[in-house]
Amino acid sequence: MSAPRTLLALEQALLDFERVAFTFEGPKEDNIRRHLAISPTKYYRLLGDLIDEPGAFAYDPLTVARLRR
Repeated sequence: MSAPRTLLALEQALLDFERVAFTFEGPKEDNIRRHLAISPTKYYRLLGDLIDEPGAFAYDPLTVARLRR
């Protein structure tokens, strides 16, 4: 079995943001735009695809497990 692929910087940023998003003031959608400079629609689409990647689980297993539930 091969090792999971290395995540791109944006993919890591998505997981990093999701891990701490609850600590930010204001609506999550505003914070997505402010911290990641992408639309909330793109954020949720990318995040939904990302949680199926073995590399995402290897990078941040707790966040990915929470999102998969």
